[in-house]
Amino acid sequence: MNTKATTWVTPTHIAAAFNKVDPLTLEKGQAFANELFVHQPNLLAGALVLSRLGVSNDHLNVVLRVLFICYQAARETNRPIAMVSETAYEQSLARLTARINFSDGLSNANKTLVAGEYVNGHNEPNLVAAVFNLLQSENLLSVKTEPDKFLVLSALNIAEVLTEALSTA
Repeated sequence: MNTKATTWVTPTHIAAAFNKVDPLTLEKGQAFANELFVHQPNLLAGALVLSRLGVSNDHLNVVLRVLFICYQAARETNRPIAMVSETAYEQSLARLTARINFSDGLSNANKTLVAGEYVNGHNEPNLVAAVFNLLQSENLLSVKTEPDKFLVLSALNIAEVLTEALSTA
């Protein structure tokens, strides 16, 4: 019996999000960030805090792009999106950290297998796959430093909390 929840974000939603987010000018990007601040302040704060954790501005921009694309993809579903509380964000991050720590001692082949199972078993596999693809396109999945780890955790947590926000709204 399949107990997997309904998937709301489709590849069409992801593509539409890319088409709306990627051509953003600085001015429109700031407007989008302001909108996020109003509707999802904890998601925006979770990304912006990375600069205090040693993440470079270039890498912070990647996480902001992940946030903008994931949020826009969720909006494309036309479903209500519950506000992500600080507690929900932190609990999700703790669960994700535990899941990733589990794979620390695995070979690269097994890590790839575990990542594939994570994506395919996720309630929003298209959203999580988009995050992995964005991180991979920037060569950010090879975690070598603590800031790298914070970046990957933050990016994946965006998909995690948006999945919850879509399913509880």
